[in-house]
Amino acid sequence: MVSILGEHWLIGQINLPDKEDPIPVDRFLLLVLEQSSVEVAVLLNELACLKYEASNSSSSTAQTILSKQRHEHGQRKGDDLLASVWIIGSPFYSICFLLPMLCQITMKIEGCKALASSGGHKAVMECLIKLIGPNNYVVENGSCVFLACDTIVNLLLKVQARLSLDESTFVHLLKALAYWTEGTEDSSILMMASSICALIFGFTSEEAVLNHPSFDTSSLNSLSRLIARSLALYEQDMCDDAKEADLHEIVTAGYSRWAHSFPHIRAVER
Repeated sequence: MVSILGEHWLIGQINLPDKEDPIPVDRFLLLVLEQSSVEVAVLLNELACLKYEASNSSSSTAQTILSKQRHEHGQRKGDDLLASVWIIGSPFYSICFLLPMLCQITMKIEGCKALASSGGHKAVMECLIKLIGPNNYVVENGSCVFLACDTIVNLLLKVQARLSLDESTFVHLLKALAYWTEGTEDSSILMMASSICALIFGFTSEEAVLNHPSFDTSSLNSLSRLIARSLALYEQDMCDDAKEADLHEIVTAGYSRWAHSFPHIRAVER
């Protein structure tokens, strides 16, 4: 029906002659999203079965075949996942709906590879930008922000080399992270944002980000303060739990690698 009538049929408002109130605009959208979640769950189960069979097979040839099957299933899973998002014509709310599942599958490297191969990492990053940036979208589920953050951290940690990151995407994400953390004292927000920044900085340099037309010194100053504050939290024993301690390790490890490429941040940290 979408291919025949267009996406407006799926998400547009419809008024019936015998009804005073219009039909809700999300009448079919939620159905499509729910079906997408079921289909992806089935694909995840197939991947798990293939992995189990491979681990219990003594034949190297069989393991090779099953490994190829897992890769093909993973590729298709990622493609199907993104297709379900684009078909419904509302990628932001679709990604928000799928975030719990995306976060779960990216805990494993196979899930990260599948999502990255289909360009899903860009969709998640763009979703996070809309959630935390100055023009932030309001969603009912408050956990969406941290689910998106966890998904991005998983991707950047596990398949960094496979990610195709254009400057525009990560620059806008850096600006959104700076906006989100400016003025907050919440250690969970500070550590999550700084860990994503630390991983992104591994892709680039201070000179490169400042040369981007959408990035300025003010944003760099905010990010410099963010990194300095996150590094200080652990020294002051203010990280609330083991997860924040793990995020602090990401920041410190990243800082040791790219500090020479970001003199402004290094100067503020000192």
